Amino acid sequence: MDNDAIRKEAERILKDADFHQAKPDNPFAELLKYLADHLQIKMPPVEKALGNRWIWDSLGGFLQIIFYGLLTALALWLIYWLWKKISTMKQTTKSAFTVSQAERQEARSQYLQQAEQAAQAQDYRLAVHCLFMAAVTQTIRDTDFHRAEFLTNRELGNAMDFSGYQSSEHLIRLFNEMLQLDEPRWFGKTETSLPHYHSMRGLHLDFSKQLTFKSNSNSPTSTGDRRYA
Repeated sequence: MDNDAIRKEAERILKDADFHQAKPDNPFAELLKYLADHLQIKMPPVEKALGNRWIWDSLGGFLQIIFYGLLTALALWLIYWLWKKISTMKQTTKSAFTVSQAERQEARSQYLQQAEQAAQAQDYRLAVHCLFMAAVTQTIRDTDFHRAEFLTNRELGNAMDFSGYQSSEHLIRLFNEMLQLDEPRWFGKTETSLPHYHSMRGLHLDFSKQLTFKSNSNSPTSTGDRRYA
């Protein structure tokens, strides 16, 4: 084959549409070829497409800017969401483990009112239990205060803290007597009558009286909040 024949064959190959479409200049051209092949899109002649190559290059660059912009915005949003989540968790944890004197007094007043109403309705089982819960709200550790109603009597006993009182041993004895009076009736089928209610009421009054003798300012009934690890 002489030089003229080789030159003509090279010119034919360069003008062939398959030669140009098989080797696109950028990833965007590959995407166009994929869509044209699979969606049967009619592409413009090679000469016209090559003449408008700058349009495709500009469009590809624009799409890249949009893609990276959206990726950056998503990353910033995730960072903000994580920051808000961590801040909310810290705030919730801090408030969940701090109980004020006003919260304790409000809870105790509600239980005492419920106990009185139950006694008037001759529901002594509920009345005894409400008096027991009224005593619980005064000395239960802050970490268990808000879920006290969902704990068993034994779990409540383990959550009590009498270390800040001069009469801690006496308080422990009174609390255990109230626990033993309430537990078989509230969680069992032991009958509850008016004498049982009066016994619980007497124990609760003595218990509340002993709480006034504090050995330091760290007791739950002292002014201010108490925090536990």
